[in-house]
Amino acid sequence: MRRPAILRRAWKRLRPDRIDVELDVVEQLILGHLLRFETGLQQDLRDTVLISRRTANEVQVRLSLIRLESLRLIEREPDDPEQIDGGVRPGAGGRRYRITRDGKRLRRVIPLEPGASIQTHV
Repeated sequence: MRRPAILRRAWKRLRPDRIDVELDVVEQLILGHLLRFETGLQQDLRDTVLISRRTANEVQVRLSLIRLESLRLIEREPDDPEQIDGGVRPGAGGRRYRITRDGKRLRRVIPLEPGASIQTHV
């Protein structure tokens, strides 16, 4: 028996299709930081990764942020309007990121001390 169209759409909204994701160590460190603190400045995320992973560099952190944002696991918070009105634009280190609902679903998957890339679904 087929469900009516309205029920199918509601079910699809409640249970979206899962996508397979492979997360490297840098991405896991970024997600782990955001899972602990909910939000974080780009500079803080970079420092967390560079301290935890000596072989990582700034380019890897930037690429990981872009990739996680494209997967909708994290999102950029809008700039503070008070700073913009005052003529002060936040620099690259001033960008603030927060974890999304899909990113929060990875709480059980992300280890405290990542050692290798993992493959999971969101």
